[in-house]
Amino acid sequence: MENQAEYVRSEMNETRENLTDKLEKLEERFSESVAAAQDSVTSTMETVKEGVEETVDSVRSALDIPAHVRAHPWLMMGGGVLVGYLAYQMLVPARRTSGGRSWSGGSSAEGNGGGGWGSWLPGSGTLGSGWQNLQRYAARTALDLVGRTARETLPGELGTSIGNTVDKMTAKLNDEPATASASRPM
Repeated sequence: MENQAEYVRSEMNETRENLTDKLEKLEERFSESVAAAQDSVTSTMETVKEGVEETVDSVRSALDIPAHVRAHPWLMMGGGVLVGYLAYQMLVPARRTSGGRSWSGGSSAEGNGGGGWGSWLPGSGTLGSGWQNLQRYAARTALDLVGRTARETLPGELGTSIGNTVDKMTAKLNDEPATASASRPM
């Protein structure tokens, strides 16, 4: 009987050791899985953080007007003049005289070759129609440049949206319906 008790004790000890070994191995695997999951989450968070920082830096640099002025002073000056001109044209109605010319400084008789201060402005005489065509061509060219620059330098949807808005303004200058700018070559 004593041998049987001894045998049962040894079996119990062996089973206990096997269970302890299995629990230790299970604990190691669990610890490794938790460590791998933590590394994965940390790596993903760092990647997302870097992506957000890059996007913020990209938007910040795209909207950094002083830096754009330093990099492209003439383009920015021309853009400012164009924006001012377009805003003026949209906000201030043109004054007309009985002769049909805009902005004449005196009577219509004075503007018909009489040398009034407005005789050289658009709409006056034969030079006026050429001047209007030149203004329209310059405005279309400048708007096209602004639209392309917006698409190339501003990130994603912002550049496309501003480019489309500029295309609509150009179409109004051309007296044409606005076309989808996605089909325009860059």
